[in-house]
Amino acid sequence: MPRRNVRPTKQQHEISKYLNRLAGELYAFAGKLGASISPLTTSISDRKIGEIYLPSRGIFEKLNPHSEPAGLIFRDGSFLVLQEIIRFDYREEAHPEPTLYRTKYSYHYQRPSDYFFFRYDHHPDIGDAETHPLHHLHCAGWLPSATKFQEVPRFEVNETTLAKVLRLILISFPSIVS
Repeated sequence: MPRRNVRPTKQQHEISKYLNRLAGELYAFAGKLGASISPLTTSISDRKIGEIYLPSRGIFEKLNPHSEPAGLIFRDGSFLVLQEIIRFDYREEAHPEPTLYRTKYSYHYQRPSDYFFFRYDHHPDIGDAETHPLHHLHCAGWLPSATKFQEVPRFEVNETTLAKVLRLILISFPSIVS
């Protein structure tokens, strides 16, 4: 069955709708908990690839154990930063309909007071499946003298979403609301 062309305006509309929904989810979660939130950085490229960063790509890419809280900042000083890269197109050659999908994501939660972080990643352009699972979780502590986060272990996990990560933080770390 021949695939129909996906109009660029339809791609842009679907990506914009998703980015707005995600922003609403973040702002609602922050408001409910009394957390502060940095402005989101969003864009849609000419190639119709959407990007969202909380707070910005520059801050996200330079995270380290001594980073100042940024992104979604909770009352206890812990914080969440994220990136998602999305498309609205045919996900694979065999798909009968275009769909919205994430080509890459990363949700990084950091607790400076406990020297602890976790980060869910999906970045298929890095590594191989044996040592770098497609969807994986970094979860570790660090020493006060550390200058970067450890890269291993990488625990293979199922695909996750922002909503699941926010729920995990809320359930696992009650100090975010105290």
